[in-house]
Amino acid sequence: MASRITIHANPLLLERGVRGVAGQPMEIVVHLPTSPGFSTTGFELNSAFPGPHVLGAVPALLREADARPEARLLVFGHADEAASEGHNKQLADRRGQVLLALLTQDMELFDQVSVDDAWRLIHYQAILKQLGLEPMPVDDKPGPVTARGTRRFQQRYNAAAYHPSGGRARAHADLIVDGKLGQKTQAALRDSYLNQLSGKLDRSRFFGPSFAGCGEFNRMGSPEQDRRAVLVLYRPDFPTESKIPCKAGDADSCKLNRKANHPWKCNFYRRTIEGETSAESKLPSSGSSFKFSV
Repeated sequence: MASRITIHANPLLLERGVRGVAGQPMEIVVHLPTSPGFSTTGFELNSAFPGPHVLGAVPALLREADARPEARLLVFGHADEAASEGHNKQLADRRGQVLLALLTQDMELFDQVSVDDAWRLIHYQAILKQLGLEPMPVDDKPGPVTARGTRRFQQRYNAAAYHPSGGRARAHADLIVDGKLGQKTQAALRDSYLNQLSGKLDRSRFFGPSFAGCGEFNRMGSPEQDRRAVLVLYRPDFPTESKIPCKAGDADSCKLNRKANHPWKCNFYRRTIEGETSAESKLPSSGSSFKFSV
């Protein structure tokens, strides 16, 4: 088996442990705090919104990618089996896109995912809470507490509180301070949420399609674990872009072995990450990649 690193998004501190000798698996376990209204294991059902549990894991991914500057990067999004294959493919695409946007601080892509994924009040309440505007319910219900938190955010955004000097400038002009979560305030919330991440990866390090949605084809064992996004670090010479079958929005492009005695049915994903080989694929069996999941 190829050495790999996995990040599990669960309870409260960063724990590092290296097991065995060279060539055996190495694991990083990330414990993150629970966020009311959102799971601590991955994405919510039918959503690509990156809750605080996902956002909190991104710095660890950035550190590991920075530690291997020669690696080429690819992001994979995944889904459970709760809907049709076509729906799950599009959902997994959005999860891959949102992790790519977080890793590269791509504001345009982040905004597009918010539209395609139809983020609503509960998601913006979660952002307000993450930005420290307490107390903040995350219940998808409007009310005076949400209005007060929104008004405070608008004041702080206008004062550039979420965009300190020397960093990325605000993406939007001053907001009207009215406590209303209109489109301009929502855009400013996304801008501030993304700017909490102090580092970013150069987009040129990502190869092929940069991200791919695997739909429901690569399971982990439970629906909660299936709802995830993965950053894979590949060797500089492996695999070649011509070997990547993935196409956004097209579940038929996935090269599957539905009869495989393995929870990962995608041939490319299974062989390049898990290290399985076949005479047909001619892919190396070890030392090919590291895998990080949120």
